[in-house]
Amino acid sequence: MSHYLQVCAGPYQILLDADGIHEILELDGDDGAEAAGRRDWRGQALTAVNGRTLLGMKDDVLPRERAGVVYSADADATPLMLEFDCVVRLRHLNDMGLRPLPLVPKRVLRLFDGVFSDKEAEAQLYHLRRPLDAELLMEQMDEVGLPASFAELGHDEVDEPALSEVEGEQSAPAALQSVEPSVAEPVAKKHRSRGKRKG
Repeated sequence: MSHYLQVCAGPYQILLDADGIHEILELDGDDGAEAAGRRDWRGQALTAVNGRTLLGMKDDVLPRERAGVVYSADADATPLMLEFDCVVRLRHLNDMGLRPLPLVPKRVLRLFDGVFSDKEAEAQLYHLRRPLDAELLMEQMDEVGLPASFAELGHDEVDEPALSEVEGEQSAPAALQSVEPSVAEPVAKKHRSRGKRKG
């Protein structure tokens, strides 16, 4: 079993390796803390990455209140501030459930190495590669576009319904905790999470 943080960017569900997460924050687009693609975090100016832009979405405007995940794409990499619509929950998943991506453009394969199928939510969870070259991630910002369903990928073996829409107002754990997830309201709606800072 491995631990992942599930986040939402528009209709897409993304899985981040828990080992790469330093902290989860509640961000406010009107707080003036973002300047020229940078965000201040504990005295460091981190590169801010809009999750919607990363996925090549036409509607790349994040909600004013959104989730910021301080994330290292590699063990020794400088952290980035990944910004998403909201944090959904902490997931404990069997790695055997990770399915390879079917035929997709190379630019997608550079970012994602597979998908988990969430039968209960009828959703596909795209797993962000780790380690991942941060420079490559930045280069992908204007290129990547994920298909809306496995049908568009030409994946004929999946019988679960594809995710067509994700509600951002869902209930979800708001904190990443190293032992057990705690149930709370969405991070984009209420309070700052108390994710452990990793040294």
